Amino acid sequence: MLLLSALLHIGLLAIPIASDQQTKLPEDPKTDALTKTVSLNKPQKAGNSKSRSKPKQKVKTKPRTTPRVPPRPSPAYQPVRPSPVASQSPVVSPSPPEQKSANNSPDTDANEKDSSEQDSKFAELQNQFVTQVFEELTASGGNESFGTAPSDFPQPEAFFTPASIAAYNPADGAIDLLPGIINAPRYHERVSPADLYPIVQSISAFQGFQFEQIGEYGGGPLYAAKKGKSVYYINLVKVARLGKGSFLVFWEWNPLKPPA
Repeated sequence: MLLLSALLHIGLLAIPIASDQQTKLPEDPKTDALTKTVSLNKPQKAGNSKSRSKPKQKVKTKPRTTPRVPPRPSPAYQPVRPSPVASQSPVVSPSPPEQKSANNSPDTDANEKDSSEQDSKFAELQNQFVTQVFEELTASGGNESFGTAPSDFPQPEAFFTPASIAAYNPADGAIDLLPGIINAPRYHERVSPADLYPIVQSISAFQGFQFEQIGEYGGGPLYAAKKGKSVYYINLVKVARLGKGSFLVFWEWNPLKPPA
């Protein structure tokens, strides 16, 4: 009996020892697995480590979804590719200004031709009118002379170009008039500007014209003869040398206010 009780006691003691060993053996791999998965967390909170491993998976899924979603709308920027169509539109747009310039160029040329023709016709009419005035003055007994020297004028630079004055040669008498002078100055001997003025007014060419003195130019009075739209500027200048004598000069425009 003693032997049986001893054996039973030994058997009972052996059974919990085996259970302790069995319980201790599975704890080691669990702790090893926890230390491998959660290396940065404390090994005491084993239950929490499992719960923390789950949010790690959630966090991993969130960044994966968020960065992948924005690149997908990036192809939505494909409508920017029609920009080459916009780039083609300015290529087409320059063509209308070229057509305008091409259309304007003949118009401007035609206008310039028309204006030049009108100017030439107007100059011819003015020259014919002044020639008629000179012929009537000659018929009235006025003594006129051509080929006068620049030194005969009190202010030669008011009627001739400076270069031609400097290069004037009495042998040929060539000299260049300033722009705006119609025909050429006419010289009348033994007639002062005051005496020549009423003679000019009395000729038939100036019938219906209104005369008005508008100032002094070149050493003598300047008059404007107007009839409708026709305007002539008449300059009467006393000769520079001694004695009576006057120059009659017709201007296309007011020499006091020449065109720019």
